[in-house]
Amino acid sequence: MSTGEVGTPLDVIQTGSPEGALQLKAEKLLGRLRSEFEFTQAVDIIHSGLHKFIDRVQLSINEVDAAIFNSFFATQPIANVRELAQSQSTSTAE
Repeated sequence: MSTGEVGTPLDVIQTGSPEGALQLKAEKLLGRLRSEFEFTQAVDIIHSGLHKFIDRVQLSINEVDAAIFNSFFATQPIANVRELAQSQSTSTAE
């Protein structure tokens, strides 16, 4: 996979963000990760240590994963279930 392909899967999802605009946290984090891959040179990785570099990449991927989950799959709590139930029963009684 080339660095140009890193953002492609998320770009395909209809996020509602205008082309070129990164509005979701997942988009921003993935953009940061893509930039890190594009601008990091092998000599920098060797100097700081491969293990440390891989750890940073894994942590970044975990952040992207959590942001994608929160944006697309996490359920949001209903503010007040009792109020919702009352409003539904009131509207059916009328």
